[in-house]
Amino acid sequence: LHKKRKDILRKTSTKLIEKYNQDGIFPAYKSDFEKSQLEETLINLYEVQPRLFISLNTEQKKFFVRFLNLLLVSDERKHILETLEGIIDLEVEEKESLYQLFQQSN
Repeated sequence: LHKKRKDILRKTSTKLIEKYNQDGIFPAYKSDFEKSQLEETLINLYEVQPRLFISLNTEQKKFFVRFLNLLLVSDERKHILETLEGIIDLEVEEKESLYQLFQQSN
């Protein structure tokens, strides 16, 4: 059941990324790596907690996505997981996946 849910959320998150691209939510990227990091982070966050993305207006979406991108390209990326753990319950597998993602250098 968990695997099936994750597959559904992965497909839905991919559609969300496409919609955000169409709507101009994403910032200007400095590199393809930066773009892939942000998109993969959003996909992983959606799989863990889709409610983070519901009922946001355009300005809120832009702020959320662009602020997350700012953290990802800074030295503060290592603190993102700590912050998330204080907000949402993460399973061990989810923590490991996010940990690996946030440890990658830019």
